[in-house]
Amino acid sequence: MAIEAVKKVYDAEREASEIVSAANANAKRIISDAKKSGRAAVDAAVEDARKQVADMLEKAEEASSSAAMEIMAKAEGECEKLRVLAGGRMEKAAAYIVERVVNG
Repeated sequence: MAIEAVKKVYDAEREASEIVSAANANAKRIISDAKKSGRAAVDAAVEDARKQVADMLEKAEEASSSAAMEIMAKAEGECEKLRVLAGGRMEKAAAYIVERVVNG
């Protein structure tokens, strides 16, 4: 009877050891899967952020290009006004210079 009890204890300890080993392996697998899943989620978030930044940069470039074109058009208009004004004053300036030279 005592040998049978020892054998039962030995079998129970062996079974418990197997259960603990299986639980440890299962826990390691769960941790590994969680890390992989976490890395995949982070990678996806980073990729999404990169796409958003690229879109924002593209929109900002378009807006700045549009603003630059608008400023250039306004500046060109102002330059043309100044050319017209200068052209009108050129004749007066030339007449004044000729009068000064002739009347000396």
